[in-house]
Amino acid sequence: MDELTTKLAEFATKTQFRELPEEVVHETKRILLDSIGCAVGAYRMERGRICTELALKLGGPAEATILGTSSKVARLNAAFANGELINALDYDANLGLHMPPFIIPAPLAMAETASASGKSLILSIAIGHEIATRLQMAAAPALSSKKNSSGKLEVVFAPVSGHGTAVFGAAVGAAKILDLNLEKMANTIGIAGYAGPPSTFRKWTDTAPCGMMKYGPAGFTAEVGLRSALVAEMGYYADKNVFEGDFGYGRFSGFQDWDTTAATQNLGSRWKCAEVSYKKYPCGH
Repeated sequence: MDELTTKLAEFATKTQFRELPEEVVHETKRILLDSIGCAVGAYRMERGRICTELALKLGGPAEATILGTSSKVARLNAAFANGELINALDYDANLGLHMPPFIIPAPLAMAETASASGKSLILSIAIGHEIATRLQMAAAPALSSKKNSSGKLEVVFAPVSGHGTAVFGAAVGAAKILDLNLEKMANTIGIAGYAGPPSTFRKWTDTAPCGMMKYGPAGFTAEVGLRSALVAEMGYYADKNVFEGDFGYGRFSGFQDWDTTAATQNLGSRWKCAEVSYKKYPCGH
């Protein structure tokens, strides 16, 4: 098991609700409420309608609710629909990038299925956001600014950037609800690393019209994350050295920079997931 996987898996399995700082609990509740509001608001949009109808069509056991409806479907289908709903208005909260619609639906669907407590849900979402955000930090900012020859600030986009690391947050969040041990948590991380989507943000910024998927596949990512945790629970094992070596995650994901120090520095003592901004309008902050 590589060092980064070990540290992330230990953090995810060992952290308890009582250890969460007050501001993390507060902001995680706000992010969850904000996300539910975004999903309900998007229910009648075309993207929301399509994904809700698909989830209902696929059906399955009545495990988890599609937000904005009274219908329950299989947890995987609910996670897909809810991720798309939360993201459809582009109104969702920002943790460096728009992580909540990619992450929250997985532990939310798992928590409802397992009749988990509210504290368990808040803990799983906080851990999921923290891990995804820190791995995004390891990949360097999606955008930054620099002065041009005339002294004006210009936005500079990273060649490869996006929400690819969010799949780890979705997977670990769901795995935390399942209370997986260290070995299975590490397998969850390895599965998610191989099965997760690429980081498509940079392509999206140069594309018009951008389509319904926008800067990344929110519902698809949430579903993959949840599935990763479920198969790991059943004994499906994976590459527990997913971040290691010349051809590890940072390399095969195409990131120009990959600094794992940024992912683990002050892990558990400084919570990046509390550093969140909310949109007053879908078009901006």
